[in-house]
Amino acid sequence: MRRKESKLRKGTDIGADSETEERTSERESGQAWFDPAGTAPSNAGSGGAEDGEASESGATETGRPFVVGVAGRYCAGKNAVVGVLEKMGFGQIEVDWLGHLALERCRVAIRREFGKGVIGDDGAVDRRKLGRLVFADPEARRRLESIVHPDMVDEVRRRIANAPPGGRVVVNAALLFPMGLHRFCDAVFWVYAPAPLRLLRARRRDGLSLGEAWRRMRAQRTLQPARKDVDMYTVCNVGSVNGLEKRVRRLIGRLRQRTVSRLVHGGG
Repeated sequence: MRRKESKLRKGTDIGADSETEERTSERESGQAWFDPAGTAPSNAGSGGAEDGEASESGATETGRPFVVGVAGRYCAGKNAVVGVLEKMGFGQIEVDWLGHLALERCRVAIRREFGKGVIGDDGAVDRRKLGRLVFADPEARRRLESIVHPDMVDEVRRRIANAPPGGRVVVNAALLFPMGLHRFCDAVFWVYAPAPLRLLRARRRDGLSLGEAWRRMRAQRTLQPARKDVDMYTVCNVGSVNGLEKRVRRLIGRLRQRTVSRLVHGGG
């Protein structure tokens, strides 16, 4: 069933809107995220920004794209932050979707590793069967990741390399740090929401019991690294979408000023 895409609704509550958050991995076409053949919107940075913010889109002055990674734990609200960035002219690379593509590109290796039981009647990988297998067995999950993650990383690298000069790209990835995708980013936004709110969102969005939601949350305890080799900023996703948008726009403005300062003064 085709799922509705998440939409920013000005003035609504993040928790109430989270039922559609992070469902974009089920999209059936790739037009909504970054396509290296596309171009950045000409009105990038507009769309309700406060005076002086429209030019603070974050694009670098060196011709290369400005890349922001967005990561966070289960039901923290990553897609809400990505939605704000898209309004500012950022093109999205949705890594969950690249994972679906990688399953098909790597299906021969997957069948060799896990057997024909994970292949559907149509010859494609049955994501549901494969998911039941790997989520019940951490070692099986690591074997699958060793097959598909290199393909996904190469695709992210390719799309960034083919971004329009001076463009703006957001890499949306729950596994941004475990996959090493932060190395491609100028900055990372770590989306935070308190555990009780994330539990509520999980129940509303995915229909999980408290126990099931808690197990998923515990499984992601290592998503945030102890040591960070990239500029990282915490974005608190609590309250209204309007408030979240203002926080993200201010942060992008600060990053742009910092980038310009580095170019002018030659700082690191």
